[in-house]
Amino acid sequence: MGQICSNKIFNEPGYSDRIMFQSSRNYSSEFGSLKYEYSKIDMVRKLCPKSEKTKGKLYPNGYSYNMRLDMSVKNSKEEISWGFSSPISVGDQIYGYSSSILSEELANFSYSGLLNISYNIGPTFATRISPFNSTLSRPYEKFQISAEGIYDAEIGSLCMVGYRDFSSDNKTQIIGLDCEILVKLNFRAINIKNEDHINGSIGSTRLKSDPLYFELLDLSSTAFYSDEASIWRMDVEITLVLISSTLSCVFVGLQLFNVKRHPNVLPFISLVMLSILTLGHMILLLLNFEALFLRNPSKNMLIETGGWIETNEVIVRGVGMVDFLLQFHLRQKTWAA
Repeated sequence: MGQICSNKIFNEPGYSDRIMFQSSRNYSSEFGSLKYEYSKIDMVRKLCPKSEKTKGKLYPNGYSYNMRLDMSVKNSKEEISWGFSSPISVGDQIYGYSSSILSEELANFSYSGLLNISYNIGPTFATRISPFNSTLSRPYEKFQISAEGIYDAEIGSLCMVGYRDFSSDNKTQIIGLDCEILVKLNFRAINIKNEDHINGSIGSTRLKSDPLYFELLDLSSTAFYSDEASIWRMDVEITLVLISSTLSCVFVGLQLFNVKRHPNVLPFISLVMLSILTLGHMILLLLNFEALFLRNPSKNMLIETGGWIETNEVIVRGVGMVDFLLQFHLRQKTWAA
């Protein structure tokens, strides 16, 4: 928040009244220790009970760019407007526009469990169809709704309690905030191809007789997901490779320990076998050399939804290097014998 003030004297040409402004959106990626404090989570739990998980479906990561939406807003008369929504904070971190922040937070996120989240929602209405009793003379007006609630990544459900500042555009001339707005969004699964849209609603929890009550608004957004299912499969594959490489290190280590205790068995070990195994580990290391020492520009597209995969690949290559060195050492000892 802030203000703009004139440094001229009242009645002096060019003088203007003080202007106060505020916004919940901040495009800076450097927030330091700034934290978002949630205050409506208990209310959200009462209004939106937890649903059962649907088996076989995966939903967007709460820290990914898929949480930002361009959406259409439709009233009961099928009149359509548009809007945009973006997280303010996810968990205890401010939602960043920097890939480094996203990749760091992704590593701490699990697809199971609930995640606190806050949003900035900006629907834009033609003044004549605005559900918020607007008396503004402009043909279109963007309203800002700030909301906070819970995102359930197991079922792709987002439920939030929001508020709107209506002091400047309502007919009742009441100054304040309408803090009884309920926002719901149902994200589509990322691994189901026949689900195309994200659906939701913005509604008032007030009685119809209340002057601040407004009709239910339907939200819809076309989901253009990055392939998070493929990212998840890549992670599983990398985990399996890491397990097999670790076991290989253990077994070669046991072989070295055994030939140290029984050096007479060395002449009976096949040099051809050891050469093929050593060559196989060396080829894998050469093919993935950039993962160890270079930053591969072609992998930048993974940072949005799975940048931490590159870190896992470096770990795998590190274990592969150890495996190669052990195998090479065993071949040296066998050759010498």
